[in-house]
Amino acid sequence: MREAGENVGTYSINKGSLANANYTVTYVPAQLTISQRPITVTAANKTKIFAESDPLLSYTVTTGNIVNSDVFTGAITRAPGETLGSYNITRGTLENGNYAITFVVGLFRITGAPQTGFTLTASSYSIVYNTSITLQTTGGTGSGAVSYASQDGTGSCSITGDSVTGTAAGTCSVTATKAAEGGYLEATSNLITITIDKADQTILMSQMTDRDFSTTPVTVAPTSGSGSQVLLESRTPNVCVVEIFTISMKDSGTCSISASVAESRNHNAATSIVRSFVVRAVVPFAPAITSVEPSDATVTIAFTPGLSGGAAITRYRYSVDDGVRWTELPDGTISSPIVIGNLPNDIEAKVRIMAVNRIGAGLRSNMKAATPVAKKSLVWLTERKTSAEPATSTTPTAGTVSNQLPPRPALVSTQSVSGGKRTQVIATRAAKDVNIPVTHAVITVRLKNGKLLARIQVLVDPNNPTTSVTVPYQSRRVTISVQFANDIGVSSGGTVGANLREGSTFLGTTINGRPRIAGTPVANSVSFSKGSTTLTSTAKTHLKQALKTAQAQGGLIYVTGYAQTGELKNSWMLNTLARERAKNVAQYLSSLGARQWITFYGAPITPTVWHNTPSGHVDIATVFPDQI
Repeated sequence: MREAGENVGTYSINKGSLANANYTVTYVPAQLTISQRPITVTAANKTKIFAESDPLLSYTVTTGNIVNSDVFTGAITRAPGETLGSYNITRGTLENGNYAITFVVGLFRITGAPQTGFTLTASSYSIVYNTSITLQTTGGTGSGAVSYASQDGTGSCSITGDSVTGTAAGTCSVTATKAAEGGYLEATSNLITITIDKADQTILMSQMTDRDFSTTPVTVAPTSGSGSQVLLESRTPNVCVVEIFTISMKDSGTCSISASVAESRNHNAATSIVRSFVVRAVVPFAPAITSVEPSDATVTIAFTPGLSGGAAITRYRYSVDDGVRWTELPDGTISSPIVIGNLPNDIEAKVRIMAVNRIGAGLRSNMKAATPVAKKSLVWLTERKTSAEPATSTTPTAGTVSNQLPPRPALVSTQSVSGGKRTQVIATRAAKDVNIPVTHAVITVRLKNGKLLARIQVLVDPNNPTTSVTVPYQSRRVTISVQFANDIGVSSGGTVGANLREGSTFLGTTINGRPRIAGTPVANSVSFSKGSTTLTSTAKTHLKQALKTAQAQGGLIYVTGYAQTGELKNSWMLNTLARERAKNVAQYLSSLGARQWITFYGAPITPTVWHNTPSGHVDIATVFPDQI
């Protein structure tokens, strides 16, 4: 038997009870060796969060086994340290003498601790485009740096430090991050949404000064707070029009321009503004004669009108001697072509024209020359034969026929010529009227619907009772009337208004510093309401009586209108008010049957020598030609 024992070591093997009576036993002793049992112990990896207590270390037998009731004494341990990182788990004091322990090292990891309560807020959750708000954070653990990040939504924003700026209208989201520090992990805040509202904007545009009518455009430079283009629109297209930032004048009056900017990605629509300036009328611009066509004792002038100067063209003047002398055409003669008659044949006419508006006569046109040539026709020959022997005439004396109104034509006939493209007009005086002065014939051409096409004034040969002129209109399309005219007025038989003209009614002299109106006053009690040009029924009754007086006195009729400071807001319109009053009176007198030349004039505010009535009245006078 052997020596008792199970631990590692050497044990003697004894004879023990070995015996046999038949034998003499000689025993040679031996030894029993118990060696360490091989075993592998592997440490279990362990983890803890920073600042927490260490978990219990453990291990397992991964190779071999523990027998009997053996146990290990001592304990495994880890490397010292509390900062984040990995530490070896080693055998430490783990021991059992009966075992040859192979120890497999484990890892003990200390991980970061999460921060708690890290929250993001803002001073406002709504901002206006291109403005900023401030971000704030609370909570978290440690002193790690805080940073911010944005995410675009329907809008966008940018972050500088702790400031958020709206860079596009809509929404964006923002989060905050607190950096890891010490044993604490990085922390991310809650997400907040910022609403970026569109910004308001204004329009900057300088005030505009009043100016004279011109072809030179007015250039403006409006700007908007957003930098978007400003849209300009004319509220008075009859006075001015706009193309981008250029304003072109079309007529006199108040030009009003509205400026607007539409809503955009980041801005609300701007409040529209209006800028206005007054366009003052000037004399007409020069017309351009395109052709002058000669015919028998006439020339036909085709032209392109110049700009009106901001006031309607009322008539034209013409010259056939290159502008040395000018002849006034009747009011309403404003369209091309113009026919000038009673010119000497075979003598070159150097033709110029100029337009007239309420401001005055404009610039003269270019010159074009043409030579009237007599037509050899049966009609002309017949007329010449008929009128070959002129009637004997006597020179009228003052106070008799010299101041009489002209007689109406005894006969007016028309016939189509030039293949129907033109109409020859023939007006004949009666033999009984041979001694009454006639200087011109006024030929009025209208469409069948009554629209005025032209008024043509031609000289009359006092020794020839027949006046003939060819006009460039088809006889089947027009209605033609003829009135004779002299220095006193026009005959009956034509259209109303042929005897109206505009011009000064003042003499060149003054009395006590006040201008004197030409002629003999005609009593009237015509009055207008403040700022009005409308004739009342009472005023019309007074004018009927005034006309009877004027016709009894004889001579020309002068009508002077007045206006007074305070009648209108714009004092520069007073002259226009005075003119319109005079014109309306003149037109009414003509409609009543007045055939004398009626000259109307809007006077300055200064009263005349015999105008002492309140504002709103007119003066009417009769004037003989030798008084002018």
